[in-house]
Amino acid sequence: MEIPPDFDIYSKPKRYFVAKTLASKYIGICDTAQIAALTNANIITEDFVVTEHKCPSPSYDKLMNSEDTVWVKVSELLAEAYKDQPLVTVVLKDVENKTVILNERYHSKCFPRSVAVNAVLRYFDQHFKEYATASPKEFLVYFKSDKCLASVINLKLIVKPVTIRKGIKGSKHAPFEETYPYLCDDSESHILELPEKFPSAALDLKPPKYDPTATLPPGFRSHLAT
Repeated sequence: MEIPPDFDIYSKPKRYFVAKTLASKYIGICDTAQIAALTNANIITEDFVVTEHKCPSPSYDKLMNSEDTVWVKVSELLAEAYKDQPLVTVVLKDVENKTVILNERYHSKCFPRSVAVNAVLRYFDQHFKEYATASPKEFLVYFKSDKCLASVINLKLIVKPVTIRKGIKGSKHAPFEETYPYLCDDSESHILELPEKFPSAALDLKPPKYDPTATLPPGFRSHLAT
């Protein structure tokens, strides 16, 4: 199956209709990074399908009924789009229990520290119920890439509401506020440390995931946000 070409970093990114199946209505028109963000947030799965949204574009009904429409799975689109981007390994360790609770690799061109922190935020979004009544907990976040030495930072999870103002400069969409039930405090982690030993659990790797720094498209939000 032919894969729609990925966007060029210096041009406006290609956008795609995103749907659960070939026979269902589309849930949004998104670029590749936004599709990655939807996948990371578990709003869609990699079994969803996409087709390129061209300008001017035929109606979605016509695209659905046309034999010339090229559809691919989200998994195929993301694999092709991110295949040449660096891999960042991220390991999250609970200091109190001395257990590794996150162990993943991510394709991303962003700074490894940013990738690591955002990967941890995505983890807490999806597992917040486990920590909702916890007192402040400390974690160690290990990360490394082909172009970055292994590093570790301290991070504290604090369960209390925090409001964040979001928006993209130059966007037609107005800035907005979201309130989350927790705060990840890394204020004491500006100086990166070299770990004595990178957690051995990082050797047991699953297939890579995609850029955790990618932001959700307008109209979508984390299930924790209010």
